[in-house]
Amino acid sequence: MIPKLRNQGLVRLAIGFGMMFLAFAIAVMLGHTAARRGGFGAGVVLGIVGVIIYYVGLADLLQAKGYSGAIVVAIIVLGFCIPLVSAFVMTPVVLFALKDKNVRYRRSHSPRDAPKH
Repeated sequence: MIPKLRNQGLVRLAIGFGMMFLAFAIAVMLGHTAARRGGFGAGVVLGIVGVIIYYVGLADLLQAKGYSGAIVVAIIVLGFCIPLVSAFVMTPVVLFALKDKNVRYRRSHSPRDAPKH
């Protein structure tokens, strides 16, 4: 896994998830007040931006593992068609189940790679 893309992806996932949570919280808190329309509007805008940032982070993680742009597009299209499944299923799949194709970026800790004295 490419460390730079992995770190970018994890940061974007956290920011996107935080924005989606904030959008939900704003919509719920302002749901029964006079500022209901403004709260829902802000919630929708924050939610859309959060989802976009979340999927960009997921794409960064896929690229960090060495997968092509076609897989990234397929994941994003699937995410917009089935958002809850994509958010809660695809992230662990990308992080833990997909094979890492970037072998050259792995750090080996085997005894044969240790420096010789």
